[in-house]
Amino acid sequence: MTPRTLPKLLLALSCCVGPLMAQSPPDSVPVGPVVRTVRLFIDNDMFALRPLGVANDFEYTHGMGAVMRWATAPQWLRSRVGGLPGCEGSEQRAQGCMMAGLTVRQAIFTPPSNKERPVRGERPYAGYLGGAVAATLIRGATQRTLALDLGTTGTPALAEPLQRMVHRITGDEQELGWKNQLATRPTISLLYEELRTLDRRISTAPLRAGLRWSAELGTLRSAATVGGEVRLGLAGGAVWLPEDGASALTRGPFVAAAAQQELVMRDVFLDGHFLNRSVTSERIPAVQQLSLAGGWRWSDATFDFRWHYRTRDYKAQPRPHRYGTLSLTLHRRGSP
Repeated sequence: MTPRTLPKLLLALSCCVGPLMAQSPPDSVPVGPVVRTVRLFIDNDMFALRPLGVANDFEYTHGMGAVMRWATAPQWLRSRVGGLPGCEGSEQRAQGCMMAGLTVRQAIFTPPSNKERPVRGERPYAGYLGGAVAATLIRGATQRTLALDLGTTGTPALAEPLQRMVHRITGDEQELGWKNQLATRPTISLLYEELRTLDRRISTAPLRAGLRWSAELGTLRSAATVGGEVRLGLAGGAVWLPEDGASALTRGPFVAAAAQQELVMRDVFLDGHFLNRSVTSERIPAVQQLSLAGGWRWSDATFDFRWHYRTRDYKAQPRPHRYGTLSLTLHRRGSP
């Protein structure tokens, strides 16, 4: 993706977001609670803020997907954890409730050197296509999530044809090494994550701070992560979304920052599949990531941009990786 394509993409996104702003009801109009959200996102290193002239079309070069969250979980699942209610009301969220989520995503990874044959020490060409189902328990300021991720690498992930199509459209150089991409194999991972939040005010502006930790185990990735995040908004009306946890966040503009430390014990995109000795990249176990974000929340939608800075994942990686995320979240409401 070349720099000239970015303004066109941003213009197209603004055409989508503008009507959503106009459709947001005023505070005086009664509306029902949000019962489902759908977040559409696209990751690309073209969106990264970096020095001019520094090429960056490699490493985690592209990703996209959809994340769906419901304010409740299926009855059969809630009945197995003591008959917990859904999370539609503030009282349920304070006392304990359950909600569900579903994610579908694709990810593309390429090495720094555009060569037909693998370069020793560099990561392999790789694609991933998969989905995850999740259940989240909310009790006051604490959220606990258990997620199961199933997917595939290799040609079924459709990484090569998607990248070739995009590069033909944008006029970018085609990658030469896809015939050596990571082989087709199913993947599985189980993730447990816990988030604790604290709400305060700076003058009249609402501030939320959170502490997050997670553990992941599987053939896709095995890692432990700990991190913190802060979000600052403007005083005003609030709209609760399933991803908010116990209490709603305010509408209007917001800024956020997050940092995390990862201890990576396995990553299929760096280590290859088990018993595969053709992958030669040497993974770095300790990795840090910083993210900065800004966006706007309306009654019926949220739009945001996130910038990510990630330290090197493997020893031969030339430099830390930067990429950006554009996302649009649609809010589905129930009856008032």
